[in-house]
Amino acid sequence: MEKGNVWYWVKHYFILLIGMILMGASVAMARLAMLGTSPISSVPNVVSILINQPLGQTSNVFQCVLLVIEWILLGKERSWKIVLQLIPAFIFGFFIDVFMGVFSGNLPMPNYLAQFGWMVLSVIILGLGVYFEVGSHTILMTGEGVARAIALRFNLPFGRAKIINDCVMVIAAALISFIASGQLIGIREGTLVTAVFTGIVVSTIQGRCHPLNRWVGIE
Repeated sequence: MEKGNVWYWVKHYFILLIGMILMGASVAMARLAMLGTSPISSVPNVVSILINQPLGQTSNVFQCVLLVIEWILLGKERSWKIVLQLIPAFIFGFFIDVFMGVFSGNLPMPNYLAQFGWMVLSVIILGLGVYFEVGSHTILMTGEGVARAIALRFNLPFGRAKIINDCVMVIAAALISFIASGQLIGIREGTLVTAVFTGIVVSTIQGRCHPLNRWVGIE
């Protein structure tokens, strides 16, 4: 299917939508497991707890902040096209709140083992969502956009810039938490597990799921 074909773009934006749905479900599940969310969602997660507002809504506001940061970092490389990153970002935020409603009261968590199990499942779902997001070859999320901007600004490999970006997000979330409440909230072992293993999940899918890779267009 050629890129000039309208069905090519319909298919790939559909793939992006699948990614946003899965990522939204993952963040909602991780939040309800109460063991920490992904690094990119750590700041809105902490803020939503502090001000008692829906996580999806605080995520949308944070995506706007990230877009401003990306705009500043890009300097002469900036383009108004990066504003399009808010489209998948807001879809992502919308589905976070949808799944918060769907999952609330329906995920049994009688003990820590159950919490950890749901958190591990959320990491697998997040990895699958990221796989579809990246594989769609359409619009970057603002989190990846900032990482790319860091890579361009400081002449770093994207992988290293992504690690720096994730670390800054977690540190910022921790600082907000301590300054506002005097304690660490919203960041736990699940944040570290997600940071370490999401990429492994994506790599595993790419290395083993050849029929899916061919449908998405990676192979």
